[in-house]
Amino acid sequence: MPTARSDKGLKNTKTEALVAITSALPRPAKMERLRSVPAEQVAERAYAIFEARGRQHGNDLEDWLQAERELHVSQTAEGRRHNVA
Repeated sequence: MPTARSDKGLKNTKTEALVAITSALPRPAKMERLRSVPAEQVAERAYAIFEARGRQHGNDLEDWLQAERELHVSQTAEGRRHNVA
């Protein structure tokens, strides 16, 4: 039986849901500069953190935020290296 809403466009994983949620949040100008890390890259790093923690469920948001922080730090350091050279 069809439902009132189509399931066609729904996200199937928590990672995809987090990508959608964080993409929709308003960002201050400073955050926009940091936002250049692709969501797919953040998702991959968050999954690696999840695996390193022994695949314990229930920390997906914390893993995502940690991945963003790590990638932003890495990106900032990379940018500084290019500016110095």
